[in-house]
Amino acid sequence: MSLIDADTLYALLPATVRMRDNGALKELIGVLAGQAAVVDENLEQLYDDLFIQTCAPWAIPYIGNLIGYRSVSPIPPRDAMARSEVADTIGIRRRKGTLTVLDQLAADVTEWPAVAVEFFQRLAVSQYVRNHVRRMNTCVDVHGWQPAADVNGAFDLMPRTVDVRRIASGRGRHNLPNVGVFVWRRAALGGATLLTAQAPALPRAISIAGRLDVNRFTFDPFGDDVPLINPPQPPEEPFTLTERRNLPFALRRFALHAELEKLRAAAAHTLGSYEPLFFGLPPVLVIWDRDGTPIDPVRICACDLKMWTPPSDPAIRVAVDPELGRLVFNGSPPDLVRVAYAYGFSGRYGGGAYQRQVPASEGPAQTVSAFEAADPGGWSQGVFEIADSGSFGGDLSLSPTGPLVLRAADFVRPIVLGQLTIDALPGGTVTLRGLGIRDGLVVRRAGHAGPGSSSSSGSSSSSGSSSSSNSSGAATASSSSSSSAGAEPPGPDDATFTLILEHCTLRGPLLWSFDEGGSLTIRRSLCAALNVDERVAIQICDSAVDAGIDSAAAIAGQDGAGSCGEVNLSACTVIGGILARETSCIENSLLCGRVTLERTQAGCIRYSRVPIGSSTPRRFRCQPDLAIDAAIAAAASEGSPPDAAAQQAIRDTVSMRTAPVFVSTARSEPGYLQLSDDAPHELVTGAESEDEMGLFHGLYNGRRESNLNYRLSEYLRIGLESGVIHAS
Repeated sequence: MSLIDADTLYALLPATVRMRDNGALKELIGVLAGQAAVVDENLEQLYDDLFIQTCAPWAIPYIGNLIGYRSVSPIPPRDAMARSEVADTIGIRRRKGTLTVLDQLAADVTEWPAVAVEFFQRLAVSQYVRNHVRRMNTCVDVHGWQPAADVNGAFDLMPRTVDVRRIASGRGRHNLPNVGVFVWRRAALGGATLLTAQAPALPRAISIAGRLDVNRFTFDPFGDDVPLINPPQPPEEPFTLTERRNLPFALRRFALHAELEKLRAAAAHTLGSYEPLFFGLPPVLVIWDRDGTPIDPVRICACDLKMWTPPSDPAIRVAVDPELGRLVFNGSPPDLVRVAYAYGFSGRYGGGAYQRQVPASEGPAQTVSAFEAADPGGWSQGVFEIADSGSFGGDLSLSPTGPLVLRAADFVRPIVLGQLTIDALPGGTVTLRGLGIRDGLVVRRAGHAGPGSSSSSGSSSSSGSSSSSNSSGAATASSSSSSSAGAEPPGPDDATFTLILEHCTLRGPLLWSFDEGGSLTIRRSLCAALNVDERVAIQICDSAVDAGIDSAAAIAGQDGAGSCGEVNLSACTVIGGILARETSCIENSLLCGRVTLERTQAGCIRYSRVPIGSSTPRRFRCQPDLAIDAAIAAAASEGSPPDAAAQQAIRDTVSMRTAPVFVSTARSEPGYLQLSDDAPHELVTGAESEDEMGLFHGLYNGRRESNLNYRLSEYLRIGLESGVIHAS
């Protein structure tokens, strides 16, 4: 608090002056004190602006300029120069040329876990065997399984002969000047990432395993085979070498098996003390038994469960397969199998266990404490927040009578193991955020029961767990305060219906039959095909729409064969065709199926991939159009212009060459819809500002990698050459 305030200054006046004052002098003193406080605060801020930790944002570039800091391309939303990068510049320069600096640089610039490797240290060399023998640079260690598992990875210690190809091209590695930086672009998500040594059983980290049969379960609540990922632990201190436990690598059967065997040997006192890598504090996975306690790791075995063979050893309670994400119990399993694990994905898209931004306008929410035992009958109006990663068994129906928001709390992943049906009323609004829906979403007129409609609210499904099997007995929040039975009906001029999906996963199609018009907004979601009435305006951004194959209709009318209404896309990946009436704008998107728009006089498609043969409005800098024009121009420059047949051959060749290449198109894989390293350059840099087209446009991976290469060239020792290697 400033010492220059009105009361302090007024008290300094003589008492006789204050006695004769009628208040005017005190008001004047107050004005002077206010201006003096402004000057005092400005002086304090000028002092604070001398230090990077406390300076105002406008001063960061000036301090950076004083120490010769060179900025890199901004990564939205962090557009301004990073305070931490300027603050770390001096420390990084003092450690210039060391591996710890390269690890720290990669983490600071790209926000990806990284490991720097000096490949010249791993070259096989001729040695004088009597003095200074270096075994690791002469022969391969075959005494254990770890060297074989680390081949071509960041921790590969096997000696190699020289590779003269340049590492910057992505082809060469082992050579005298080469330094490689392995980066993990796919993040680890899920409950196991929340576990710590202080809280090894955090409630919000627990989810419900998917039940396929009496004794067949998957860690994934949808019932898919999902590989398990090591939940990375943050480094204990900055400027330290990255270790295995700090990386989101895929877990392997034999690695877990070897550690579990050592833990059992240590428990039987046939082995000395052992420091576990996977099952320490926190563990990479946790399975809860019938009595609600975590199963001891010595009672877990890791094995191949392709044939779903249960363990035969009576000392083993459960068998897990980390590569398939499966588990089988020895004996009777719990009614609800609760697990904590980590899975991998390229970003925070779809319904997942991560933090989501909530608009301040939504206000407070009523808490749904146990989703598997919830009663959605009272969810008619208001904001409801699901507090756990439960799985609602069966179909779920919503009958909103006013604005309704159903959202997942941060770091939880609730799943509907059935179909979600919305009985829409004219003028209604429903927002779904953070939900996973297995069998699709239906939007129909209230009171209508037709094909594709769901059964009564909360009905049980054979593939999911019944709501009556909730072992905790936790009750949901009372819905009496959110009831809108006395709410006024919407006016006659407000007949449309609005549906907003944010951070949702729809494994089944979205069927919209409500015919009064409306709007469908999808943000950062992973969806199946959309069959929407033609009166609905569709707005999709940072999302995927997957119909399974390119020849199927991904976005179409209500019947799946006709045209829907207006469709606008931004940074989307669409597997399948689009049948629509018109568009205002499609940008930065990757369209894999043919696009057919009825109105081609208005609207624009820009910086996107549009297949040959599509019927669209004008296109601006789209692929493969640009590549085809460049190829035809190159052919014409070499001689006479190519004829029609030659031009068609060029179109076919270029169109095939520029087709997208994904790491995986399976929804359960960590590399789902991620462009592979072999993807065409036209797609990787073809979006606006030379960024990536499609779903992951907003990750700005190309900028991150360019920034890293720029920083590496600044901090490498003279004569060395660097290259970025994608570990995932």
